[in-house]
Amino acid sequence: SMLTRLRLGKDILGASLRAIVQMSILSLVIGFIFSLKGLFYTFLLLCFMSIAGAFISRRRARGLPGALSVSLLGIFLGVFPILALMIVSTALEAKPMVVLPLGGMAIGNSMNAISLGLNRLRGEVKKSKDTIEAILSLGLPPSVAIETAAKESIRAAMIPRLDNIRSLGLVWIPGL
Repeated sequence: SMLTRLRLGKDILGASLRAIVQMSILSLVIGFIFSLKGLFYTFLLLCFMSIAGAFISRRRARGLPGALSVSLLGIFLGVFPILALMIVSTALEAKPMVVLPLGGMAIGNSMNAISLGLNRLRGEVKKSKDTIEAILSLGLPPSVAIETAAKESIRAAMIPRLDNIRSLGLVWIPGL
């Protein structure tokens, strides 16, 4: 950051210190949850993680209405039904030690995709402001006015996910 004058020094330091504190506290919570038999507290922690992820994603979408609810809905719908299906089908053992790490990875990936999409949407809307205003002035609904920006945002957010899927057997699974 200093060599390239990115001005990210404070952000990097702040994020690193925050991560240390979070990891310290979380290790105690996870240790407690791993000692339990049922999944109730695991589910509560995954809900907390989802809410935290939604708030983090929302920060990338300053000025976009409904960003928190979109983020929260995206994370919950992208993670919990899949986890439930995997547990019910016995593809996953119903143990906190198995469900929590996988759920955390899924929440983190969902949060990243949503953050990228919202950030890109904000940029696309800003870039296309004149076109969007022209469409709205013709009496068309906002959903039509931002349709192109929304599609570009979704495409951009999907790039890392598609790359992950393409490299699943070569990079991700061996790494895990």
